[in-house]
Amino acid sequence: MSAEEQVAIDSLRSALQDPQDALVAMVLDATRLEKGLTYCLQLARDAAIAGKWFVVFFNMMDPIESDALELDVSGLSAALGVRVCPVSARTGTGMAEAERAIQ
Repeated sequence: MSAEEQVAIDSLRSALQDPQDALVAMVLDATRLEKGLTYCLQLARDAAIAGKWFVVFFNMMDPIESDALELDVSGLSAALGVRVCPVSARTGTGMAEAERAIQ
């Protein structure tokens, strides 16, 4: 585990225990979901146990769309049992929905 990964995990554990933190958000690379979905399921479970809202942002949706690929966001949301927001940090697409999800 890299130092950066350890910092992220330590921060997450702290947030799950802090009663002032009501939301846990996870950003996944939509072009490489296989790398993050297992951890996403674990985190969703931990957030639920801690009584926290959990939302997932699928970033990098612009390459998915420009390559005419499809990603079943609502299906993944249902399968994960959490809200999933498709976004593109590069273009800003989906950011308004992401802000609403956080609020």
